[in-house]
Amino acid sequence: MRRIKNPFLVGRPVPPERFIGRSDQLDTVLGRLDNSDSSLLVGAPQIGKSSFKRLLVESQTAAPHLEPSEHWIFVDLDCHLLPSTHEISDVWRTVLQRVIPRLPAGTLRARFERYDTGHFQPYVLNDLFTRLGRGGRQVVLVLDEFDSLLHLPKLATRDLFGPLRTIANNTEGLAVVAASRVPLSELNARTSAINGGSPFFNNHTDVHLPALSLDEVDLLLDRGLDGTRVSFDLADRLFVERAAGRHPYLVQAAAHALFAVAARGIGGPERYTTAEEALRGSIASHFADLWRLLPAEQQLVATVLALAEVRGQAQGRDFDTHDIADLDRFRPELDALTARGLVELHEATPRWRWDPGSHAIWCGERWRIAADAFGDWILRTVIAQSRDRVDFDAWLRSREHDGLLTGEEKEQLRRLRDAVPTGVAEGLGGLVRGAVAGLLGKPTG
Repeated sequence: MRRIKNPFLVGRPVPPERFIGRSDQLDTVLGRLDNSDSSLLVGAPQIGKSSFKRLLVESQTAAPHLEPSEHWIFVDLDCHLLPSTHEISDVWRTVLQRVIPRLPAGTLRARFERYDTGHFQPYVLNDLFTRLGRGGRQVVLVLDEFDSLLHLPKLATRDLFGPLRTIANNTEGLAVVAASRVPLSELNARTSAINGGSPFFNNHTDVHLPALSLDEVDLLLDRGLDGTRVSFDLADRLFVERAAGRHPYLVQAAAHALFAVAARGIGGPERYTTAEEALRGSIASHFADLWRLLPAEQQLVATVLALAEVRGQAQGRDFDTHDIADLDRFRPELDALTARGLVELHEATPRWRWDPGSHAIWCGERWRIAADAFGDWILRTVIAQSRDRVDFDAWLRSREHDGLLTGEEKEQLRRLRDAVPTGVAEGLGGLVRGAVAGLLGKPTG
């Protein structure tokens, strides 16, 4: 039988024709470019920053939102590719080498060609981009993984960030669209020691990339399946949504795993168990990377939700977390995790997408981990199924959680963990299969 190409992309930016959602964010970035203003695309790992950047740079549909296409010169740089030996002059040399071929022959192009790229000359660069703007053109410098520059000693300096800010701020010839895992406030905080004046990035505006909507998840699946001879029924779609939540990378990964199984003609309970195992192996490194970025308070809240949900599944009811933490103290962390697409509020999600026993009641509202795969990873990796008090106390201390909880709260968290029966915290498989079967009115197998 001829092998069917899997249409779902895991870990790669999607091409513009496969891009889903984020229309408000695109309008914001393009509107700011209309006024020569810079933007910072902010989002957790794999939330779609590189795909957004690729859409902006490659898509021909962007031009109608802006000016005539010859006005815009997009220069795309991935900061991960810059070697530690790179000098500031090397960065500007790369930029100008990509700009010059886009300029028409004439005085302005000749000025750019005469610039001595072997030496960093900020005043000359400022003059060049001023003339470029007056000539009706603008370079849009699109920087992926921008925060990685902070780890390159030769580039994380006033000599790069200062002139970049000044030229983008004071001329009509340069705007920056940077993608970063950390927001503007943190970038400014991390560079405060080398800043001799205004914060380097205060000419940017944060543009946060959210998780997809449920309708956008369905559209992503429809576009991926179009033209294949594989289809996803309602149970399949619920599997993807429960396993992945609305995080675009996780949706692609879950759909990729399920498509591979479906293409082989596997049905019944084996269809999901096989897909679950494949998915678990493909996303472990993603969660490990994501976890390192979460502040300790958010890690603690995610851990509590994972434990509470699996206990709720075991007992067939919602679990009220009021006995393990102050209800108001962690509300900012719940909101921050929601913005990252990691947890969901019941009232913000259609009820038919939810199943009884998977909620945790916190701050008077029903919450759940948005992606069962994330809860599964927490149970299997973060807690490591530690059952004795000594190991659990060490776990709290090693993750800086010890100081976040009172003695009584730590004791209640231990009781919550101990209340989860051995074998119930088997993770994603049991949770997803139970949810799919329950929502469709089928007995679990």
